[in-house]
Amino acid sequence: MGKAAELLGITREELIEEFHKRGIPIRKLSKEDVIADVEALNYL
Repeated sequence: MGKAAELLGITREELIEEFHKRGIPIRKLSKEDVIADVEALNYL
């Protein structure tokens, strides 16, 4: 989200707000989800 917002020239919060306006769901990751994803990437 942060990189997408940067490329669009807006803040992350503005991007999230725009997604909400357009009815685009945003998946919020828990700390455990992020840790599991990083661990999975380490095995590649």
